[in-house]
Amino acid sequence: MTIESACELLYSMSKALRKNGTILRITGTQGMGYILCLAAIMFPEDVSVTVDGLVVREGLRECVLIEIVETSSGVTEIHLEQIINSGWHETSLPIVAFRTFSLRSDLSTQGCFDWSGWIAAYLELNFLEFGLKCPRSVLTACCNLLYNLFFELDRLSNSHIPGCRLGQFLGPYPARRIRRVCERIWGVSLQDAGATDVDSTVKHSMDVLAEAISGATSGLECPQCPLQNHDDPEVIWQHFDKKTIRNKIHAGELVCNKCCLWIFIRACLGYGWNCLFVNPETSSTITPNGKGAIIGNLISITRDAQSQQILSGQGDLVPKSLTYREIYQSVVDMFAVPGRIADFNRTHRQIAWGCGSSTLYAVAAEKLDHPWNLNFQFDLVEGQITDVGEHYVSIGSAKSIKKRRKARDSMTTNSSEITPSCLGAHSRISVSVVGWGSELQVHTMAYVSGKSIEFDLATLIIGSWEVEQAKPCIHDPKTTPLKDVYANDVVTTSVAKPLAKDKMKVAIAQTQSNRVAQFLCGQPRVRALWQKDCCLNCAFEQAKPAGKEAPDYRLIICG
Repeated sequence: MTIESACELLYSMSKALRKNGTILRITGTQGMGYILCLAAIMFPEDVSVTVDGLVVREGLRECVLIEIVETSSGVTEIHLEQIINSGWHETSLPIVAFRTFSLRSDLSTQGCFDWSGWIAAYLELNFLEFGLKCPRSVLTACCNLLYNLFFELDRLSNSHIPGCRLGQFLGPYPARRIRRVCERIWGVSLQDAGATDVDSTVKHSMDVLAEAISGATSGLECPQCPLQNHDDPEVIWQHFDKKTIRNKIHAGELVCNKCCLWIFIRACLGYGWNCLFVNPETSSTITPNGKGAIIGNLISITRDAQSQQILSGQGDLVPKSLTYREIYQSVVDMFAVPGRIADFNRTHRQIAWGCGSSTLYAVAAEKLDHPWNLNFQFDLVEGQITDVGEHYVSIGSAKSIKKRRKARDSMTTNSSEITPSCLGAHSRISVSVVGWGSELQVHTMAYVSGKSIEFDLATLIIGSWEVEQAKPCIHDPKTTPLKDVYANDVVTTSVAKPLAKDKMKVAIAQTQSNRVAQFLCGQPRVRALWQKDCCLNCAFEQAKPAGKEAPDYRLIICG
């Protein structure tokens, strides 16, 4: 340990001990013998120590946390963090506390729009670049396509596409929600768009849109374009998504006005799709980013379904499917700061993003709880992200978070009776933040059975969307024991390891009456049942129907 690092360590310790609501996190292995001896001797009641997640010492006060574990850089990291919440039963991340009301951005800045009517204005500007005026028929056709696309995908997700239930995103009245969004950001009434026609399909809507674009661009000529047919947008999108074609466009070697306009249309359709899941404040602004490419994937899903006659109940399963991660990623890409498009392959996982003078965040991150009553999964609010006078462009989970292991055996012995309990819940949870460059990093750590488990909030949010409420039954959901005939097909688990290693067995997470623990059990791409008004036996029968070898739901979360 150098003199400089020792001075930094002592200064940080002094600040953490003197200032309430702060914690000093020391992570790594280098020089840890000296640091541990120094901290434990000088401040025995304020120091907690973990070794590879195992709690070996817990102080009376939460001031200094020493984590002896290998870091990705190999260097011991020292961070002074602000404690947001520390408790057991209720935990919230008050994102609004990090929001400051500043002067609004100059709306004359390129690409910054008021929320009301912003897509219509954005599309109008793109048409003007080609010397054209965007007709109302194009806006109407776009809204009609989005309306029919949502309900066709929702119909597929309820019967054929596993894992993603679109209907839950927009609340009990999705049609009303879509109409309101279209009127606000497109300036179009869906009654005029003909979206109430039950016989209207995505293919028909695409044909109507192509006809509207063809009429609006009849004066454009594209002699250099290798495509002869400009009436099939899917062909255009697939062609111009090729890397070699994109490079030629960026180099100015290949320019096609009609095709470029179709690329703008795709972006606007993608923006319109993402806005269905956003609940904005009246004064919110937006600077759109990303390509809106998700719309092509969504249309291809419905096209494949129609080609295999799945909507009529015939044919095989759809080879493509829509995941919650794709929805989350698409919304993130639209609001992320240019040059910092979020990517789940990166170590930083974001849950809130600054967009101009506004901030977008996932609603479930504000209070760690299952979003049963939340109709809209993202909130867009006026104000920017600040903490202790510093400005940040995003809030994200800390880096290098390991995946949780899977449970091999049950928490309880085979002879004991299985009933819903809270044995698998955490004893304490701590949420703290620290500035890291332009990002405010969140550390979420729970203590379970003598071990500390760190969580990635973005992954937990997506995992919470996978949870469905079990169908109610007439039995007592709190005291009815699991039948002995089902005992060999289940594994009782905890927050530390909610899933069973054996994919043929159903895991029962013992988190009764602890909504935070139930939220922490969610896993992306793992279907789960929330056992609230249903006994364990009926929940198991829903999770693994008779005659099936593999369960439909791998996890039952005790409510």
